[in-house]
Amino acid sequence: MQLQFPLVNEDSHREKLLRCCKYHGAHSFPPPGKCGKQKYKYNGISLVEIMIGLTVLSFIFGPLWQLFSRGRTIVRIGKHDLDVLNLGTSFANQAKRLKPEMLPETGGEIDLPNPGSDGKVSLGGGGTVNIIILQAWDKEIFKLRYSVRKFALPPPIQGSGGESKLDDLSIAWQEKLGQPKTRHFAALLVRR
Repeated sequence: MQLQFPLVNEDSHREKLLRCCKYHGAHSFPPPGKCGKQKYKYNGISLVEIMIGLTVLSFIFGPLWQLFSRGRTIVRIGKHDLDVLNLGTSFANQAKRLKPEMLPETGGEIDLPNPGSDGKVSLGGGGTVNIIILQAWDKEIFKLRYSVRKFALPPPIQGSGGESKLDDLSIAWQEKLGQPKTRHFAALLVRR
């Protein structure tokens, strides 16, 4: 028994390959096994692929967004702490130069008056004797109060020859994400 192979007409086979090539958009013959298996040609991506991509992006950008927003909060808190330190030390350094006999007692804490356009703040008494110069502060965030009271010096220092007073500045503020904060800055005024 002899096996017989069907004769293949080379022209019909060539036409079939050319039709396949036109369908796939190629100018040459397609790779083996490609012709006739794909009926539709899709350009683009599916909705499922888009959703998976968005999910992956949210996992990447979610933590980054939190990192940057947390960083802004920490910078803002640091700026407020630095503003308080600058205001308090400036107040205490200038209050040390005031004359205690000219500075009236407040009888408790009172609000620090708003500075003028030149930054001058009067701590009471007449004239320009009890004026200090402070930078402007944000009145929405910071509440500044001060008090002036008599202060008794210990016996070895009493030879200074006069009265002494303690000038105390209290700065209170509240951060959005935290507990209320208060800092005190004191200046001892001694008449010599």
